[in-house]
Amino acid sequence: MNFNIKDKIKNNIQILSFIYDLLGSLKGKFWFCFVLFIFQAAWEIVLFTSVAAFLQSVLTDSNIYGGQFAGNKYFEHVFDLFQQVPEGKRVFVSFIFASFAVLMKSIIKIGIMTYTTKFSTRFIWQVRNNIFGSTLRNSMTFFDNRKKGALIQMIINETRSTYSVLKSFLALTIDSFMIIIYLFFMLSMSIKLSVIVFIASVTLFLLAHILAQRIKGYSAIVVKETRKLTVTTEEAIGGVKQLKLLNYYKHAEEDFSAASRNADFTNRKVALLVESQGVLTSLMGLITFSILLYLNWQGSILGLALFLTYLYIIRNLIASIASFNLKYSQLNKELPAVLNIKTAFEESIKYHESGRTFKKDRLLEDNITLKSVSMNYGKGDILKEISLEIKKAQKVAIVGESGSGKTSLINLLCRLYDINQGRLAIDGVDISEYDLNFLRHKIGVVNQDTILFNDTIKGNILMASPDATYEEIVSAAKKAFAHDFINELPHGYDTKVGDRGVKLSGGQRQRINIAQIFLKDPELLILDEATSSLDAKSEMHIQKSLHRLGENKTTITIAHRLSTVKNSDLVIVLDHGKIVEYGSWESLLANPGLFSDMVKQQSFTTN
Repeated sequence: MNFNIKDKIKNNIQILSFIYDLLGSLKGKFWFCFVLFIFQAAWEIVLFTSVAAFLQSVLTDSNIYGGQFAGNKYFEHVFDLFQQVPEGKRVFVSFIFASFAVLMKSIIKIGIMTYTTKFSTRFIWQVRNNIFGSTLRNSMTFFDNRKKGALIQMIINETRSTYSVLKSFLALTIDSFMIIIYLFFMLSMSIKLSVIVFIASVTLFLLAHILAQRIKGYSAIVVKETRKLTVTTEEAIGGVKQLKLLNYYKHAEEDFSAASRNADFTNRKVALLVESQGVLTSLMGLITFSILLYLNWQGSILGLALFLTYLYIIRNLIASIASFNLKYSQLNKELPAVLNIKTAFEESIKYHESGRTFKKDRLLEDNITLKSVSMNYGKGDILKEISLEIKKAQKVAIVGESGSGKTSLINLLCRLYDINQGRLAIDGVDISEYDLNFLRHKIGVVNQDTILFNDTIKGNILMASPDATYEEIVSAAKKAFAHDFINELPHGYDTKVGDRGVKLSGGQRQRINIAQIFLKDPELLILDEATSSLDAKSEMHIQKSLHRLGENKTTITIAHRLSTVKNSDLVIVLDHGKIVEYGSWESLLANPGLFSDMVKQQSFTTN
């Protein structure tokens, strides 16, 4: 039991430390918020002092100095000050003092609300940007293990939980401070009555803690179910074309309805538990008040003015306890979401720290070497004991059946994934030592399935080199044989391509991708079925352009159509993650094997 409590405290401290680090440049503003909350709490002392003074002035009570404040020098001093006011003006002065205290409380509250609203907006914006940036820079393994909808939910909605936890922690600190202050004054006024209040308070805290733990458990389910709902929605909208073709509307609607029902059900449970705390607090307050009233009436423990002051302090105490319980519940409600963010953020940092900062003028001056490289996606090895050397300016083709590991090998070269065994080095330097931004800036990839962003054609091409001029963009498009079709579009280079480039054909999207690489002008060129979506005429032009682009550059081509790699210096044949053959086109074709069988099969199919 003790271990669990210590473990929970340790985890909560780690989460708070994580949120504090996210504050960044806002740490000064955070501490200013803290000072404001402390000032607001301190003003409560002034407020109930003014109330006590007013009641003492209105209700002349002979018992008020009859030892009632023995040991409470604060109240004695305050009442002595008011005794110096002429008796005819005492009520008026105490009323003005009390009114001023109430007015100042409202002004302070409005000021704090205004400042904290601005602070929260800025903080959430900053956290969301940090989480979004760190998510994008995470490893591909991170994305493989998570659904897009869940990540969208985390970035857009769950980032708000960081501020909720921070705000709850601040409120808990202030409420704890006020509860101690109230109990101190109550004990100094009447130990007997305060014991009753203390017992009620402890009981309320214990019940609230039990409720808070249930809220925390259900909140973790809420996060999970809300993510499922987001994932279901994202998948249905993202795959709407396939839904239409398969006539899968009814099943998609049923899946969405089930996910929505589960999310709403758990949300409702959490809401009921949170609301029940308010009811519990009110009930305990009523019971406590009734007991105190009865005891004071029976034993004349306090005079009327002092007893009313005591009840006013109890009212504030109950309000602070209620606020404490509510914020404690909210803290437990938001912790699961913040824990998810913390895990994702730390995974990103770990991935970045696994890469170093090595840079040089040119990426590839000698060779790329792989020695006994194995790689998997969490299950069996996709690549097994791969060893090869790719020399500078060499034209290398990687061929093999689907699933043989061709794309996985390219993923390692781009360091989208890390190897599980062996060593991959560029010019003798392990690839993990290179700065990631430097490495990827020097590599250009033309993919088989090109995805464009919902921007203009110019904006998409410009992504390869953000500082390029318009003339350089046009020049790159011409080299990719994209300029003519771009000019035929309604707005030319300013034409919006739609979500994922849906407004363009597959061949047009691929030519935009090739234009990006021309603009980027990388040292290492990787072509993943680069001309697979082009017609014969365009393919002929693109092959010439790619040949020109690849001059004096190391070029690695993944090819399904083997006729496109006849001019390669080296052909590597993969089968089930292993290199089974390698050599020139002619030498491989001359010897019976997998490559010659593949060439014969494609020739037969073409004929």
